[in-house]
Amino acid sequence: MSIRIPRAYKLFDFIWICLLALYVQGGMYIVPLQGDEPILTFMGRDFYHHFIEQDMSLLKYDESIFINESRWSNKYMEQELRLLNGTIPKYIYGWTAYIKGYKVNEINRPWGWGYTYERNLAEGRIPDDVLLTATRYTAAIQFVIAIGIFLVICRNLFNRPVAYLATVYLTTNPTILLDGRRAVSEGSHILFMMLVILIAVWLIRDRRRTQFILFGLTAGFAVAAKHPNAIIIMLLFASSGSYWIVEFLYQKLNRTDLIRFITGLFISGIISLGTFYALNPAWWENPLQSAHKVIDLRTELVALQTYAFTDSQASHLSLTDHTNSFFRFVFAAEVIDNLHNQYDVAEQYHQSIWDGIPI
Repeated sequence: MSIRIPRAYKLFDFIWICLLALYVQGGMYIVPLQGDEPILTFMGRDFYHHFIEQDMSLLKYDESIFINESRWSNKYMEQELRLLNGTIPKYIYGWTAYIKGYKVNEINRPWGWGYTYERNLAEGRIPDDVLLTATRYTAAIQFVIAIGIFLVICRNLFNRPVAYLATVYLTTNPTILLDGRRAVSEGSHILFMMLVILIAVWLIRDRRRTQFILFGLTAGFAVAAKHPNAIIIMLLFASSGSYWIVEFLYQKLNRTDLIRFITGLFISGIISLGTFYALNPAWWENPLQSAHKVIDLRTELVALQTYAFTDSQASHLSLTDHTNSFFRFVFAAEVIDNLHNQYDVAEQYHQSIWDGIPI
């Protein structure tokens, strides 16, 4: 069932999103650099390998690199980052560098996490101002589009006033806002996550064949944007199926339609897997081996990040440590900028009106 929305409401929605976009853009120039920005920009080289040089051998997974190469060699780091990071954001940043006229060898080297900001800068591990600004713009544009989609989701589930309040919260949440302005994975991550949620809302309501296809496609893109999206995707699939099963139990849905809808979900799942596979050339050679390696790398990374984002230096962190770090990281954006010795820049940002509204 389609609902006609008055043109004045549509115009106000557009103006509302534009105002939020101005706030996102306003603080983009004073955001402290985060190490993932040089890394994602560096990984934009994959765009050149794939579409400009058309040399797919540079993108294939090669287990011998992890065995024979040094942990800090370029080959080892490139393959590790290629497996750890989603394809979409790095391809977007590579495309951005390409249209700005950069050659592949003019893109910065990867960020050195154990180095100071000054050493990273001296060794060419930070994008120049032109490239950094351009990639941040592409990230911010994705974030703003995601905000617009979020408004549509909330409008479908609730009402227009709730949608406006929800978009304000999303836009001014310090952590989300900070990474929405940066050239990291979060712009693509949030955009495709919002898109697949919107398709899921429409699918549960309308149950059209094209929506099952779109659900699978957007789910594949969402996981290709950032791997942890797979958890939310699985929950969306489970929620959709559970909703129809409950309808069947309450005799609001007949058995034939239930089987048809569950079958449609299964097909959506196959489409999502195929889409993800098509978007990840590193998986083409040996998908099972690549998947196993990604899980190992992700597990190691999560363990390191969990330890890094706590005040405790103990080997076994308490529940209090985890709880405090969760609220500080998710709601206050308190611990993000102290990793790169940019205390003055971070202080300037957090004291400005562009810092968002922490709870």
